[in-house]
Amino acid sequence: MAVKTELHQGEQVIREEEAKHVVGKIRCFVGKIALTNQRVIFEKIPAVMGAFGVMGYSIAKLLNIYKPDFSIQLSNVASYEQSQFGLNKKCILFKTNDGNEYKFTVSSSFAEWKTTLDSMK
Repeated sequence: MAVKTELHQGEQVIREEEAKHVVGKIRCFVGKIALTNQRVIFEKIPAVMGAFGVMGYSIAKLLNIYKPDFSIQLSNVASYEQSQFGLNKKCILFKTNDGNEYKFTVSSSFAEWKTTLDSMK
């Protein structure tokens, strides 16, 4: 499950997994999140694949069809904390220096992400 986003010189992927980018109370985008030594990257499955439901998402994952969506420079991350989406507590909320917030549900636990992020300071 390699990152499709072009990496900067000297940039290395530290962790990568399936995730959802949560936008609002009920909307989210399915994709994957990657943490590098320079930024957090989110790549989403194209919406057309979602139109085919579970089969579309399964095919997209199988064929590694992800579309680069956005990234957050680690130097712009003011804080990160555990969050929740519905009953799912495997969420991480990044707050940036410019006041934006980015919430993701992750496959692993928040504790694993916290350990990784804390070790990078």
